[in-house]
Amino acid sequence: MEGKSIKVTFKTLTPLWTGDAWGESNELKLTGIIGSLRWWFEALVRGMGYKACDSTGDKCQVEIKNPDDVLNIHKKICSVCYLFGTTGWKSRFSVNVDAENVNLEPVNKFEVRTRTNNHKVRGKYNYLSRYCDGLFGSFTLNFSFFSDIPEGYICLFVKLLKLLNDYGMIGAKISQGNGVCNIEFKNNHSYFDINNCLNKNYSDISLKNTANQKDCVDCPKLSDFRFLKINIGLNNVNINHIWRKDNNDSKSLRGFDGDIDKLWNDKKFLPVSFHIRDLIRNLWRSGRELRHTFMGKRGEGSNIFVSHGYRIGENQIQLRIVGYGLKDEQWQKIEDSLTNTNLNNFLWFNNKNYVSTVSILQKVLGQNLITGGSDS
Repeated sequence: MEGKSIKVTFKTLTPLWTGDAWGESNELKLTGIIGSLRWWFEALVRGMGYKACDSTGDKCQVEIKNPDDVLNIHKKICSVCYLFGTTGWKSRFSVNVDAENVNLEPVNKFEVRTRTNNHKVRGKYNYLSRYCDGLFGSFTLNFSFFSDIPEGYICLFVKLLKLLNDYGMIGAKISQGNGVCNIEFKNNHSYFDINNCLNKNYSDISLKNTANQKDCVDCPKLSDFRFLKINIGLNNVNINHIWRKDNNDSKSLRGFDGDIDKLWNDKKFLPVSFHIRDLIRNLWRSGRELRHTFMGKRGEGSNIFVSHGYRIGENQIQLRIVGYGLKDEQWQKIEDSLTNTNLNNFLWFNNKNYVSTVSILQKVLGQNLITGGSDS
């Protein structure tokens, strides 16, 4: 019963983390990709004013007993569950890996510790360890949609992929730097007309919304998101001077097999997410509740995602900061903190003045993406 299909190639700019039952990410797991796409799709649907349940909590459930139950399925489950599936209802698409177009290898897991040992565990203050790993390279997925699915759902799925290419991240651990990808559609006559969807405004796409659908009013909605894209120029940088706990530039990152130059030259990224998150976290050092809301805590996720820096020139990196639930003045506080001095202090040790320029290349409001308004 498969109908329209799209073929999509993902090329990583920062490590992709999909994970397995043992907490490792040594091979591509489609469940990690689909779970991430579902989370973003939920946020997009809510941002457009439609209902979406909380798939991690009180999600939709349905029991199909007769043909009328199928015909009225939109009255029983939300638009996200209709597309991605839920208890009693199968996903309206299948996805498989194009085996001939997979070129992925794991990044050796390495440790980047906090700058200070003010994390109290069992009565003792310690440095907090953060770990960077995942997959690097490219892969192609084939998405095949059932013939009975309305075209609007496929178009919204296509536009979500374009949004993630331009502004977001995909996979797990996106708050910790992972998941920035170039996403390219591989279209031809035998596949779905992707350009037709990309040329549509979100307001041109209709989903079915009924009073009986479950909704999560406190869950993330894209209209509350803000997307920052930041360019950082580096001046005669010695990559080995990136901050480590022991401040010893003769040592490699703990757990990383080889010099950090390999990350810079071979993978073309720098693990800067952790220390930039520390910089942002310090903005609310005196406000524990806000700090935990924005940056997360043990057992609770973050509202702010900071990517690692991916190389866009010989001495320049770019990174993304994405978040939701913050007021305008709180976002301005983050923007104001991203100065040469602060980044030099948080990224390099021994007062190395390697950051030459910092510029916010792009500021985009999620609401304006949906309504077509101007960026802010």
